[in-house]
Amino acid sequence: MLSDSQYKVDISKYFAGPEVQSEELGQYCLNKVMHFDNYISNSGYLSLLRRSYRAYYGYATNDWWHQASNIVFDGEQGELALMKMNDYRSILTNFLSLITSQKLNFDPRAINNDTESLAQTLVASSIIEDVIKNKGLQAKSTEAVEMSLWGAESFIYTYWDRFKGQLIGSDPIDNQNYYEGDACSEVFLGLDVIREPQTKNFDDCEYFIVRKWVNKYNWAALFPEKRDEILNAGDEAQLNRMGRFLTPMQWSQNQNQDYVPIYILLHKKTPACPDGRHAIMLGSGGVTLVDEPLEFNSVMLERIAMANIKDTP
Repeated sequence: MLSDSQYKVDISKYFAGPEVQSEELGQYCLNKVMHFDNYISNSGYLSLLRRSYRAYYGYATNDWWHQASNIVFDGEQGELALMKMNDYRSILTNFLSLITSQKLNFDPRAINNDTESLAQTLVASSIIEDVIKNKGLQAKSTEAVEMSLWGAESFIYTYWDRFKGQLIGSDPIDNQNYYEGDACSEVFLGLDVIREPQTKNFDDCEYFIVRKWVNKYNWAALFPEKRDEILNAGDEAQLNRMGRFLTPMQWSQNQNQDYVPIYILLHKKTPACPDGRHAIMLGSGGVTLVDEPLEFNSVMLERIAMANIKDTP
């Protein structure tokens, strides 16, 4: 369990409000992460997902050895070979086949019937076809559905990555490179999308903090002004490992620390946060790398869930 005293914040300020400066935003967000992780741990939800993960991938109930592939010999002279059949995975993969058997197919339609509007639908069709084919949208949607079957819920996060595409220039003063940018989408497990535990349903959530693991050396190259803070980042905090509690890997400080967690704040436009807020922070120390108003009218985060738990987000 995480300590409530780990991150001190001023409760007179709204954590994502304009009165909170970039330098202190990380501490406020890590405090929210801590409370969410405590909630899913104390409520038994994390334990439930662990059991589901182990059953789906064939691990032992209370250990990380792969039980489904273990052949046991029995009989009077060991003439019988016994192997566990994973009925749980079989049932869920059958559901997955039924749900995703029909490929993605979008048909843009013009609201107006003038020539220009009709021509724009042809452009939209070409863009949609390119996104599905070249951006892997079909594969990611299938991955999200599969994850939601054993993990209760999943999210598809769509965003504009300013560091993608061709290099178009650089600033010699701050040594910053500028790229064309490109649209990207990623799939996340519900454990890695932090929300306010006190909300009664998902639609009432005003903010999301997405936990993502990145290569710190790549990010040090993208943010040269924060290079030292990024390279010194580690996984010393328990909250940073919460998203990997489902995996068989046993992480420790003695292992390779190339990959570290970052947190992406997506706050809707509300009276307390009128411009919305989009920020990226290091999981170690809460150093803020990006802090800007929300670019779009929505947070561009789509949830896939088989069902909702009443009075929870």
